[in-house]
Amino acid sequence: AAQDNATYAIIGGEIVENEIVAHQHELANDDDEEQQQQQPDRESALAADARDNYVETDNKTESRNDDKFEEGPQDVVPRASNALTYAKKIHNYYSDSQHDKQAAPKSLQLLKQMVNSLEERPHQLEPDMWIFNTVLLIWARSGRADSGQVAEEILDMIKLFGRNRLPSEFPYPNDQSYTFVIDAYANSGQKNSGKKALEILHQLHESDWQPNARCLSTTIEAIFKAGDPIPLHLLKQMVHLNQCGDDSSIINSRTFTKAIVRGDAKNALQVLDLLDDIRDGSIGPNIVHYNAAIFCLAKSDLPNRTKAANELLRRMNEGGINGNVVTYTAVLAAQDKYEEAERWLWKMEDKYGIAPTTRTYNACLHVLLNSETEDAIDRAFALLSRMELKEGTDTKPDLVTYTSIANILRRHGSKEVATARRQADWLISRVREMGCEPDDIFDLAIDQLRLGK
Repeated sequence: AAQDNATYAIIGGEIVENEIVAHQHELANDDDEEQQQQQPDRESALAADARDNYVETDNKTESRNDDKFEEGPQDVVPRASNALTYAKKIHNYYSDSQHDKQAAPKSLQLLKQMVNSLEERPHQLEPDMWIFNTVLLIWARSGRADSGQVAEEILDMIKLFGRNRLPSEFPYPNDQSYTFVIDAYANSGQKNSGKKALEILHQLHESDWQPNARCLSTTIEAIFKAGDPIPLHLLKQMVHLNQCGDDSSIINSRTFTKAIVRGDAKNALQVLDLLDDIRDGSIGPNIVHYNAAIFCLAKSDLPNRTKAANELLRRMNEGGINGNVVTYTAVLAAQDKYEEAERWLWKMEDKYGIAPTTRTYNACLHVLLNSETEDAIDRAFALLSRMELKEGTDTKPDLVTYTSIANILRRHGSKEVATARRQADWLISRVREMGCEPDDIFDLAIDQLRLGK
């Protein structure tokens, strides 16, 4: 367990800290920013729909008792209000939803009151898709943990409401309805949000509607936030829609980065191949894509991972993309033999003029840990000395460094208990000198070293 966790910290940390985490706040907010940019136009359209669709009339229709829904607190608006009053009130909740945490439950309560009032005033109070979708949108942007589940319940309410109505009278639910439900799951922060988003997308495919690029983008975002692999076919569909003129959401470089970092090594290679097929320089493949893919290879157990990593580096060079410290750290981490990893360590500095960082040395130590090198301990301390002697703080040993040293001593060092304990005490003293607080991974490595395991 210590080795696996240290592996993640060593070879995963570089790409996550230097390239992915720095962008994830932007990535996670891409769709939100796009939605915010479109809000003025959407709000104008919503208001226009309300004016056009809600005109009082004395016509009556039959009551529908099976459309009743549990409301919660009553009299959100006076019972004498007409549909336009409800529409305006719901629209106000939408406008206030960014700062009013109760806007979502209030809008749903009002919607249920409106639907249940149909028995008394059927024509004047009948909501249309604008009202249903506005309530869905309020829940989608609420960020509540239960927003996805409630939005899906509203979707079922729409289906039930339109069950006895003609499609020309009530085209229920439409593509926007499904998109807002997916949005709600994407913003809910729930672990199952990716899976639920795919289920809603499947429901959309089975309806009379088809997803647009915006819907696919939102699904990808939900899957990404849930930490699940992004299906390659979603990327292909979105590219196809963009090429056919659907600009509701434009696929960009970051979308492919998300797909690479959330998948395995095979998926990463497929995403790069797709980028090559698209042949759009503004999208990629770029250095971020290559670095992420090489790190996926480094973390994988593919038998040909070293060859594949070296091949990606060759493709980068042929494409005129110069590698950086992250690139060569990733290539180094993907080597199966320590001698090759060490060769890359010297080459990146001597040939390419790129200074290694602490994470570069840590990646080298990790390869050494998993190697069968006879003089592994001597090489480990040679790397440690090089790190300590270099000027500056970019190569100073850290907690991961000493955790790796402990694991190397445990695996390749003496099994004599007294020697192992002295080594463990020495490592603890060095960590204290650094001013670092040992974590559980380091403590476990030290305990195993002491016991000679």
